[in-house]
Amino acid sequence: MSSNRTLMDWTPEVHEDILIAYQKTLKPNPAQLATIVASLHEMGYTFTGSALKYA
Repeated sequence: MSSNRTLMDWTPEVHEDILIAYQKTLKPNPAQLATIVASLHEMGYTFTGSALKYA
């Protein structure tokens, strides 16, 4: 049995495009934005919520 399935190449660019689509569609409220920024700070990033909001 042959499969006509197309496999996705999950590149960093694909991940970035997915996150951009999420951000445009699911506008985070201030509490969610603060949680996102806190998670990013744990990863070593130092920008503020305002910087992220307007990136």
